[in-house]
Amino acid sequence: MKKIVKKVKGMSCASCAASIENALKTQDFVKRVSINYALETGTFEILSDNDFQKVESIVNDLGFSLTAPTKENQASEKNPNLTKFIISFVLSIGIFSLAMGPAKNLVPSQTLNWQIQMLLSLPIWLWVGFIFQKAALSFITFGRSNMNTLIGLGTSAAFIYSSFIALFPNLAESNGLQMRVYFEAVGFIISFVFLGKYFEDKAKKKTMEALNALFDIAAKRALLVNKDGDVREIPVEDIVAGDLVRVLPGAKIPVDGKVTRGVSSVNEAMI
Repeated sequence: MKKIVKKVKGMSCASCAASIENALKTQDFVKRVSINYALETGTFEILSDNDFQKVESIVNDLGFSLTAPTKENQASEKNPNLTKFIISFVLSIGIFSLAMGPAKNLVPSQTLNWQIQMLLSLPIWLWVGFIFQKAALSFITFGRSNMNTLIGLGTSAAFIYSSFIALFPNLAESNGLQMRVYFEAVGFIISFVFLGKYFEDKAKKKTMEALNALFDIAAKRALLVNKDGDVREIPVEDIVAGDLVRVLPGAKIPVDGKVTRGVSSVNEAMI
């Protein structure tokens, strides 16, 4: 049995973690899997090291990736969501200005105005919001959905409809379509979702820092008492339910448990 812990990248909501768990639980070579969305980590118990390649392949097929969970990477990892928000928001302001603002009357024709809006919203929809469009495509192709799916479907429908109006106004009008475009909605929806993601990632980073500080002061090893009364030191991870552990005076309690006998004073820094 092999236990592997990895950082899971690409998750957008708790249903992403659930979809990974559900896909792996059906595999014979996976004995246990636990995905923590808040910490963006995954714990995999598999039969052998060779089976991890199969695990990684399944996770990649679902649209996520696994990397090594090092504190150095977590501390130095840059958050791209703020950059995407700024780019998207600036372009959205330009679209809004053409749709309802002072630039509306500067363009000689309504059709040209719509086409300029379309060009400004294209990078927002296709590049900045790529994760949303990818989620919508995954839903259409495989029937898998997450928090990004609704955003992808909504913004794609608005962009495609508005682009048809902008490029083929006569055909659209002859077919009775409403001659309105929604490019500014595409821009602002994607912009503010990325702003929310930025604040969410900041909160998760603070949580990770607090948990790492907690782990640093936690006991790393424990004194295991066997049936003969002999004591040997083992890693905390190797303790299983039912083991008898000795805690020396002034030491840290390594795991949750029940006091069977003895009275002492222990290190309460964890509390």
